[in-house]
Order: sequence, then structure tokens, then C-alpha cells
Amino acid sequence: MPMEVEEVEVELEVDQVEDEREAETVVEAVQKAVSDALEKVEMMEEEGEAAVAEAADKLLEEAVEKAVTEALEEAGWDAAKKALSDDLEKVSLEAESARMITLESSDGEAVKVKEASARLSKTIGNIIDDGRGDEAIPLPDVSYKTLKKVVEYCDKHADEKSDTDEQKEELKNWDKAFIDELAEDDDSLVKVIMASNYLKIDGLHNLASQCKTTREQIGKA
Repeated sequence: MPMEVEEVEVELEVDQVEDEREAETVVEAVQKAVSDALEKVEMMEEEGEAAVAEAADKLLEEAVEKAVTEALEEAGWDAAKKALSDDLEKVSLEAESARMITLESSDGEAVKVKEASARLSKTIGNIIDDGRGDEAIPLPDVSYKTLKKVVEYCDKHADEKSDTDEQKEELKNWDKAFIDELAEDDDSLVKVIMASNYLKIDGLHNLASQCKTTREQIGKA
């Protein structure tokens, strides 16, 4: 009586493949498929089920081939999606760098600034997002002199990279020189504090406020 051959299923789970682990993930997945299938084949051979073992060998070969194909396809799609996402982000950043926003001071002076710099202000960023970035944005509480100092800070922080410790240190040194010069005139320092608070530029507000507090503590000493 011919022996009934039971179907042997080899399951393979492939996790989403990250760029730096694509090759390693594929290899691990295939090794697991091979290991699981071989265990089943050995058990069948020990039990004398030759026909089943032969069928399992064939299924193993097909399963491994399918597993590698699926894993590579998934890895390729992930890489393509990541590349597309990176490209879109790059285009967005370039667009922000190219677009100019016009700010109008309380004394009627216009100051042009790159969108990337303007967006360091949450107040201005919200105005741009509301679709009002193509016309001059009035800042009734900020004078031209103060606005120029605010824009100087924003331009530096929008343009400067701070990915490495060295870059962070360079930016920190620039901030110190900037605020020390500004603090030579107490009135200018106070106006920058008020403007950065109104415009919601947290970094500048913290920098200027801390400088003022330090100067007051030194004056009391």
C-alpha cells in the first residue's frame, strides 16, 4: 500500500530589513529555514519514512529559494522607500533655504530672511504655515535694530551644522561672542529678550535671559 506523503511546511519570518542589517537579516532568515527543515527531514529518516524525506528535501529547496527571493525583495523595497524619503527631505530643506520671507519691523523697515531661518521662530513659522508667507509679515513689537540681531542669530543657527562635538563647540563659542557683544548695551539685550519671547525663539531667549541673569548677579556681588 503506497505511503501517504504528508505535506511539509517550512515557515519563514522575515523582519523588516534595516539598511545596515539587510545582508545579515537575509542570511539569518535562510539559516533558520534550513535548520527547521533539516530537523524535520532527519526525524522522518530516523522513522524510516523514505518517501516523506525525499518530498521534504524537495520542499526544502523550494522554500529556501522562495525565502531568499522574498527577503531580498523586501530589503530592496525598504531601501527604495528610505532613499525616496531622504530625497524628499532634502528637496524640502533646499526649498526652505531658497525661499525668502519678508519681515516688517515696528518702524516700517523690511528685512528679508531665508525661510529656514524664519522658521526658528515658532510665531513666524505658524504664520508661514497659515499661507501668509508670500506677503510681508508685520512685527509690531520688534524694532529694526532688534530684528537685525534676531535674524543674525537665526541665520547662524539655521546654516550651521551641529552634528559633531566639534561643530557644537564652534556654535557654542559663536553664541558666547554674539551675546557678549549684545550685552555691552543693556537696553539692546533686554529688547532681544522681549523680541525672542514674542517670536518664540527658545534658543535665543534662553541665551539672552541667562546672560542678563548672570550680569545682574555679578552686579549684586
